[in-house]
Amino acid sequence: MSQSTNNFNRQAAEYDKQAHIQKSAAQWAATFLEMDLQGKTAHEFGAGTGFLTQHLIRTGACVKATDHAESMVRIGSQKHPGARWQSMDAWNPPPFPEVDRIYSASLLQWASQPLKALKRWKDKIKKGGSCLHAIYIEGTLSELFKCLPCSPPITFKSDQDWEALFRDAGYSQVKTSIKSEKYEFASPLALLRSLHKIGVNGPTMLGFTQTKRLLARYRSDYSLNNGKVYSTWTVCIVEASVD
Repeated sequence: MSQSTNNFNRQAAEYDKQAHIQKSAAQWAATFLEMDLQGKTAHEFGAGTGFLTQHLIRTGACVKATDHAESMVRIGSQKHPGARWQSMDAWNPPPFPEVDRIYSASLLQWASQPLKALKRWKDKIKKGGSCLHAIYIEGTLSELFKCLPCSPPITFKSDQDWEALFRDAGYSQVKTSIKSEKYEFASPLALLRSLHKIGVNGPTMLGFTQTKRLLARYRSDYSLNNGKVYSTWTVCIVEASVD
């Protein structure tokens, strides 16, 4: 399972309607925000259309919201003009002035080299500054992975893994908080379609027969009394400082 800028560009118009799970993660992350950041500068990576951005703006900080997908930036800037928007690759950000805070939501779990990304981001934070990130961890999509006829295409890290990565990258006072939620979908196929529409490519390349078996097993094992199926997503909030 991978995410691509091209896929996000294609799905941007549908993102707000389909990405209720990502919206929920951003809302939870917002409860950890400082109330008053007047005079502080904040940089958000992977802002999408602004689920977390809107909460950052309310802190009073001077917010720059960035996303690699230009269509996300265009929609986000229209919805939340209180931030400065820019297209930017979070894994290889261009030079920009140090900021007081760095944020992201529903992004870091997709990093192919998370330690390198965290070190690069740390270098952008002023001494005495901090960061806050919402990351999907192990337990996410566990039902889908159990139904696959092959090894899962992605392994979500644990909260301990992420805490170690932040410490290895040089952050201090690393704290984690975890929350799991079960989300309902009309059918297993609706779950797969939802993943595609929020910019996540399909779980793996399966043949027709394998896909049919996957859907049947999912419905058999993870149906609710209302006829829908559920999917678990586990979010870890990581808070860390820069000395």
